[in-house]
Amino acid sequence: MNPKDVFAENFKVIRLAHGLTMNDMALLLGFKQNSAIAQIEKGKRGTSIDILVGITSLFCVSLDWLLGFNNNIYNIALIERQELLIFSVPIGRGHLFFELVPEEYKDANKRAKFYSIKERANIIYLVYYANFLSRIAPELQLSQEDSKSFIIKGYQFFESLRNINRRQFKTRESEYEFVITSLNELLNSPEHFIENDNNERIPSGKDLCMFDIEKQIQNLNRTY
Repeated sequence: MNPKDVFAENFKVIRLAHGLTMNDMALLLGFKQNSAIAQIEKGKRGTSIDILVGITSLFCVSLDWLLGFNNNIYNIALIERQELLIFSVPIGRGHLFFELVPEEYKDANKRAKFYSIKERANIIYLVYYANFLSRIAPELQLSQEDSKSFIIKGYQFFESLRNINRRQFKTRESEYEFVITSLNELLNSPEHFIENDNNERIPSGKDLCMFDIEKQIQNLNRTY
C-alpha cells in the first residue's frame, strides 16, 4: 500500500482503539465537520502537516508508523517530550496535572520503570482529552476538593471500563467522569506496585493499558 492508504487505515485504527466517534475525532483535531474524518479513513482526503502533528502529539504515535514506513507504533522521544508538557496542563480549578500525580510518575527514571510505553501514551491522551472536555464545557472541571481527592482517594477499577465505546456516553459529564477515573487508575492503581522485603514499592509488571492500538490492529485483521 502507498503511504496515503496506510495513513487512512492507521488513522481509523487510532480512532477505534480510543473509542472515539467521528464527531469526537473531528473536534479533537479541529475539523469543522465529521465528514472529513470519514473521507480521510476512506483514503479520499489528505491532511495537512498541522493535523499530522496534532495526531502524533495527542496519541504519541510515530509518524513513520502512521505512514507505513515501520511497525513501531509509539515514539518514545515524543512521549518523553509530551510528558514534560502535560505537567503544566490544568486538570482542575487551581491545579496543574503535575500536582496530582504520584512520585513514581513525576520522576522520569521511575516513570520508565513503573509505567509501560502504552500506558504512558494513554496518560498523555487522557490529560489532553480531559483538558479538551473542560474547555468546551467549563462546568465539568474538577473542583479544588475533587482535584485533591484525585491523588488521595483511588477509584475501584472496573474491568468493563476497558475498551469502552465512547458512543455509549449520553452526556459530556459522564464522558468526563470516565476520562478522569481512567486517568486516576492508570496513575494510581495499586496493581502497578508490589512491596519487596524492605517494604519498598517496586513495579508489578502489570500493564493497565486501556487504549491498545496493537490490539485494535489484531482485531481488525481477524475480521478481514
